[in-house]
Amino acid sequence: MTQRYPLPLTAAMLAKSNAHEGKPRYDSPANVAADWAGGGTGNEADVATPNVAIASSASAALGTVYVPRHQTEKGTLMVPLRTILADIGKDYGTYTGAAGRDGTIQPRQPYPAVKP
Repeated sequence: MTQRYPLPLTAAMLAKSNAHEGKPRYDSPANVAADWAGGGTGNEADVATPNVAIASSASAALGTVYVPRHQTEKGTLMVPLRTILADIGKDYGTYTGAAGRDGTIQPRQPYPAVKP
């Protein structure tokens, strides 16, 4: 089956149907900021957010940043409302008395011994 176009061809006939073709882009910081949202790092309870492409070649419309983005938002949307449990474990070593468990775990670092 063939398709015929009326003559003369106009620029509108030849234009891309999806303005977001080739997105999300990674070529410059400005384009990354325009095509992506989120990507915050930190405590997963209420700070860290996932990186989401808001402009992509999958659709001509801009995407929306979905919610919930972290565990605290998820708890506020639940019925009944839920809150994240506080740290109920005992901290050993460098984490003793710390409010959050920040930092890295070194390779081959053993788990702390459980003492009754």
